[in-house]
Amino acid sequence: RLATPEPLELRRHFAHARASGMEYLVMEVSSQALKYHRTLGVPFSAAAFLNIGSDHISPIEHPDFDDYFHSKLKLFAQAALSCVNLDCGHGGEALSAARAACPEVLTFSQRDPAAAVYGHDAHKFGDDILFQTEAGALSGQYRLTMPGLFNVENALAAIAVCQGLGIPQRCVYAGLEKAGVPGRMEVYSNADGAITAIVDFAHNRMSFENLCRSTQNEYPDRRIVSIFG
Repeated sequence: RLATPEPLELRRHFAHARASGMEYLVMEVSSQALKYHRTLGVPFSAAAFLNIGSDHISPIEHPDFDDYFHSKLKLFAQAALSCVNLDCGHGGEALSAARAACPEVLTFSQRDPAAAVYGHDAHKFGDDILFQTEAGALSGQYRLTMPGLFNVENALAAIAVCQGLGIPQRCVYAGLEKAGVPGRMEVYSNADGAITAIVDFAHNRMSFENLCRSTQNEYPDRRIVSIFG
């Protein structure tokens, strides 16, 4: 399965979406798609750069980190707005590349108060996650109803995109509150709440480590059993 379809199939999806009345589309653009030009000629209103690791370096993907990193950076040249995570490894290099290739750049962070979108005080509240954001007109407290403290980083990326596109705060708040993806941090509990099961598509080392770290922080008094395959 390809995270980003081949060019003809991708254009077919775009055509079907438009024919069905969709006005907006959000998609993942993989490093492989950028390397092999699957999205060539597709202009993006906004792009977000979240992180970089070593999870896609292999004989069948990227031969080394440099190839992987510079493949991801190609996205900036196709975007009218780029949003960059200052907290990720090589964030400074990503920011420099974005500024060189894109007309407008916004930053987001949980460490740097000078970022255009600064998130802080993230904590679990019942089954939800609350966090505070300093982001101009979009400043305020937001709620995520899916677990995983690492999802705050994803939410800040979404807020940065919305800030750049002029989305009203009420829409941003409502969108984050109901955000959820089948197979991503789905929570199930038995009748008395003694057992909680979390289903997540953590398919590589980076995502699995984030899942385990977040679960330990959110359920400090629980014995954690992992089933994977």
